[in-house]
Amino acid sequence: MAGSNKDFKKVFRRASLTGQVFTMDAEEWTMPNDVLSWLNEVEESVKSLPDEVREGFSVTLDRIEMAREFHRKGLTNKLKRTCYRILRDLENARSDLDSHDAVKMRDRQSERAKKDRKDEDIEEIILELALMKINGDYLKAKDLWPLFFSKLDSEGYGPKLEKPAEKITEKQRYIWDGRPKGLKYTSFRNKIKEKRKENPQNSF
Repeated sequence: MAGSNKDFKKVFRRASLTGQVFTMDAEEWTMPNDVLSWLNEVEESVKSLPDEVREGFSVTLDRIEMAREFHRKGLTNKLKRTCYRILRDLENARSDLDSHDAVKMRDRQSERAKKDRKDEDIEEIILELALMKINGDYLKAKDLWPLFFSKLDSEGYGPKLEKPAEKITEKQRYIWDGRPKGLKYTSFRNKIKEKRKENPQNSF
């Protein structure tokens, strides 16, 4: 394979934000002032990788396109979260190169991207439910909870109620394929509140 670990690290270092401390908290992260130029640089850097390595970054390239679309539509919160995920992709890949060769890095990046995409899909499902209204009013979390189960089922996640019960309880939990710990009702309710707070102008 052409290129060394050192060469690949230069690619990721060039595309990441020089001098900015990376944290795992998206809320503390600040987007670059010229975000479109940064996205272009990230895309150019990823596409410069050898084919066998670049295969692991298909999700990253998809995120770049999503970020551009969010920028065009003025969806700042979604743009920020997407750019943060792009940066996290790069930082994780660079970290992997400290202990793995480039091919192993590609495989790890690909597996991580699949998991992230599933998590993002779940967040989109919750967002859609959170913004649903009937006669101008939001639905209560307890009313959305069974709809969440139905949505997971229709999307092929194979959800199950961890402990079947006649009534919804604070500790009730859904589990599904790829997420054995699932999501507890109280966590779902909190996510519903957060989504509405983040998207006050939007509704379905």
